[in-house]
Amino acid sequence: MKYSLACKQRWLGKVYRAGIALSAFLLLVSPGLAEKCPVSGYEQIEKLLTEAPSCDRAMALMAACSLGGSGDVGTGQIVTKKCEGIFLNKLSEPERRSYHRKVGACRDKYARKSGTIYRSMAAFCVAEVAQAYATRARKAKR
Repeated sequence: MKYSLACKQRWLGKVYRAGIALSAFLLLVSPGLAEKCPVSGYEQIEKLLTEAPSCDRAMALMAACSLGGSGDVGTGQIVTKKCEGIFLNKLSEPERRSYHRKVGACRDKYARKSGTIYRSMAAFCVAEVAQAYATRARKAKR
């Protein structure tokens, strides 16, 4: 049985919308399954992240203790610095440029958006890039 192009496009549109709806549902449900922040208060969160034993643990704590606004910029910087300590001085110059390009892309992605949630999203993006580089450096060491 042959289907017209318009029919296929409508079907793909429905599949796409269903995927978006499923993603939104999972985002709403997943916070209840996530780790709870073990402390309260910004200063305590900063201390917790600074004392985290690893980059991965600091990232998990950052996610658990996220404020969802501009407060995540400071916590993101703590996590980024913790992760960068694992790999930054070991990068070649081209790798360092690549890393900084990816960090810049995170900042550029949300630069023109208004609202503190976008500062949070940029902070998480930068921390995730640093975590990915730290993970790669750790695996290369083995």
